[in-house]
Amino acid sequence: MGPPVRFRIKTIARFLPASLAAPELLVQEFDRLQAAQLDCLAQADGLPLSQVRVTSPFNARVPYNLYACFTILPRYQQRHLWQAERVWAAGPSRGFSRDPRAHDGVNNPHRPAPV
Repeated sequence: MGPPVRFRIKTIARFLPASLAAPELLVQEFDRLQAAQLDCLAQADGLPLSQVRVTSPFNARVPYNLYACFTILPRYQQRHLWQAERVWAAGPSRGFSRDPRAHDGVNNPHRPAPV
C-alpha cells in the first residue's frame, strides 16, 4: 500500500477518544473491530458494491458506495497503525510511557495506576 499520506487533518470532536485506555486494551479493541470489519466484508460478498450507498460517518452530506468504503478503510487502518508505531517509537521522549502500569485505563496515560 505504500506509506500513508502525510498531511494533517483535524478530526471532529465525536471521533476524539473520550479516554485513554491501556495499550493492551486498545490492541484488543482494534483486533475485535478488525474481525467485525472482515465479517462485514464476507457478508457483502456477491452484493453489487458499487450500487450499495453508505453515508460518511464524518459528514452526513458525503455519501459513497460500499466499494469505496471497503477500499478506504484499509488505508485508514494503515494510517492508524503507522501513527501508533510513531507514538511507540517516540516513547518517553514525547511523554508516552511504554509501561502499562503508567496507564490508569480511564483518563490519563501519564498518571500511575492506583494500587
